[in-house]
Amino acid sequence: MSNKGLDGGKGGGLGKKFSCDRRSPPNSSAKLATSFREICQSDLSERAMSPSSIQLGYVIVYVEDVEKTLAFYQQAFGFDIRMKYEEEGSVSYGELETGAAVLGFASHAMSGGNFRGDYVKPSAAGDPYGQEIAFVTEDVVAVFDRAIAAGAIALAEPTQKPWGQTVAYLRAQEGTLIEVCSPISA
Repeated sequence: MSNKGLDGGKGGGLGKKFSCDRRSPPNSSAKLATSFREICQSDLSERAMSPSSIQLGYVIVYVEDVEKTLAFYQQAFGFDIRMKYEEEGSVSYGELETGAAVLGFASHAMSGGNFRGDYVKPSAAGDPYGQEIAFVTEDVVAVFDRAIAAGAIALAEPTQKPWGQTVAYLRAQEGTLIEVCSPISA
């Protein structure tokens, strides 16, 4: 692999960030995009697999009623609605501003266009699904009480753990298991 980049080794542009075998610059932006994909694919694949290049971007829960679920999380936890997507007169997808990662809700109907097969639908009836969404806050008791007032189901009252963290567990109206916890001290 040559150290010359997409700029022909002249020291500027994309050539500084990616090492590729191309020795002269492409003559169009379409060629640049094609060349970049073809020539640098192995570089990108190696970088894509490094832990520092992967981030949690979204947690998406498929639900029966996206609008109702967004309203619950807004009321229970105070999250702002980041966006809503309507399809045929109803909200089929929505996102909340929750910090570093986005919490999204998609309708069960939308899942059919995303992947083949079925999945276990969350439900407030029966045992909770074997995963949780954790919200970190300095005031676990206040957030827990607010969520209960908004209609969440209490599973475990706020308790201090041996490592110093305060933790509580709830079920959201659609059945999602939620942990409300304080930050863990380093």
